[in-house]
Amino acid sequence: MQRPVHRRAPAERWRQLAAASLGLTGLGHLATELLAPATPERTAMLGVMRGWQVSLPGIERSVAELFFGFSVMMGVLLVGCAALMAAAPPSRSGRLVMVGLTLVATVVAWRYFFPVPGVLTSVAAFAALMSWRGEARALP
Repeated sequence: MQRPVHRRAPAERWRQLAAASLGLTGLGHLATELLAPATPERTAMLGVMRGWQVSLPGIERSVAELFFGFSVMMGVLLVGCAALMAAAPPSRSGRLVMVGLTLVATVVAWRYFFPVPGVLTSVAAFAALMSWRGEARALP
């Protein structure tokens, strides 16, 4: 007896590609931040950043601490968004959030970063759009 072959709908494959691309962006970001070599230039830059204190409600932090915290949080949130996208088909409003999130991430990546996150978020945005288009066509 032959087992049935379960094939994913095209919209599902596009959604999984969007999730994988965002997840790869987040993991790459975390790896880059956590494993960056201590070059003389980086050490000097972080030394200057440690010298600048920012007063926050109830605490003071250096610019270096804020930079590190923002960076790790961005990587974790990208991986988390990817996991949510991959976990289950989104609702109608969730599809719009997925498209909006990836489009904004793409614009920010190309404006402020280098080509690798720009390409990865572009793939995520394109795949999210294709998924949204395919799911919208499948709705009754």
